[in-house]
Amino acid sequence: MQLSEWISECGISQVEVASGLGVDQSTISRLLSRARVPSPALMKRIYDLTEGRVTPNDLIGLDDLPRKPDDAASSGAGP
Repeated sequence: MQLSEWISECGISQVEVASGLGVDQSTISRLLSRARVPSPALMKRIYDLTEGRVTPNDLIGLDDLPRKPDDAASSGAGP
């Protein structure tokens, strides 16, 4: 889940999120526009604040990347 989706679902403001994370509202704005990738420590605080609904992968866009074929299937290994 994207941080923007979580904020919308919770009906809270960027200021409230920033306060909960101990950062400025401008930091939240940059995260939402993807102009900034959070530090590992901030990723953990976001994960904790959102009770695991926003993951580090969500924050750095790994879930947006196309998936590669399963290595096990291409190597002939598997059940």
